[in-house]
Amino acid sequence: NGGRDVTDPYHVVNLCHAIELALKSEKAVGEIFNIGGGSRVSIRELAEIIRELTSSQSLLVELPPRSAEEAEPMVSYPSIEKAAQVLGYRPIVGLREGLERVIRYKMLKTGR
Repeated sequence: NGGRDVTDPYHVVNLCHAIELALKSEKAVGEIFNIGGGSRVSIRELAEIIRELTSSQSLLVELPPRSAEEAEPMVSYPSIEKAAQVLGYRPIVGLREGLERVIRYKMLKTGR
């Protein structure tokens, strides 16, 4: 579907921040919270950002959908509104910064 699926990736720092807030809040007892990064992005946009941050010349190849359902974009991102209201949660690490951190870590670990 051309990478039109939409998601909300988040950095592990954001998850740890949310857990810390929940552990400190009496209001969190027995509650369930959705956690996200607060940045809705298509898979295509995500790939383009990664390609830019890595200075990659890789081509983005579109594969044909395997079914009619797959041809339609899937939109899947959590509402972080409850976590914001009850816990005061706000993402600390944004999408671009999170990707930069992951890429930097990977480059240090692999030497590339």
